[in-house]
Amino acid sequence: TTKDTLFTFNLSVAETTALMSDLRYQNTLIEPSDRQPQLEIMVLDGEQTSEVAVVHVIILPKNDAAQVLLGGSGQQHFTTTYKEMGSPVAIANATALVTDSDSAFLFQMHVRLSNALDKDSEDIVLLESSLATVQRVRSSTQLDVYIIPSAAATPQAFTTVLRSLVYRSAASE
Repeated sequence: TTKDTLFTFNLSVAETTALMSDLRYQNTLIEPSDRQPQLEIMVLDGEQTSEVAVVHVIILPKNDAAQVLLGGSGQQHFTTTYKEMGSPVAIANATALVTDSDSAFLFQMHVRLSNALDKDSEDIVLLESSLATVQRVRSSTQLDVYIIPSAAATPQAFTTVLRSLVYRSAASE
């Protein structure tokens, strides 16, 4: 919709110039739109109106974060059961998904094991080791695992990585 706003002032050219430099456009819409706002500006000297000056406003979408859906049916959370002294278990559902609505490539995945029971024996392992480099940082109660592909990778490639991550305890081996 077009919204006309008319400001009427009796100002000098310098004051009008100063006023024009203080005008700002603000978008208060929550949802993005594919329409490009356009501002048309004219000034009147008391007898004649200036030609229309046009400002085209280009709205760049904000960078939305990638999404990680660990469980089936689009669930963000996933629960798995590890049997003491048992085999490694997947940390995501077979239908887990990594998506990003506005980026074609991702650069890193960070997995944190919090409340580690035995920081020296618990681990997050990438079964398909050819997919990326894995770096581990251990502290007293947690393990941080950084999965870094050799080059920027698609969300689909990170989905493959996510589905091949397992939790294991070396104490059970």
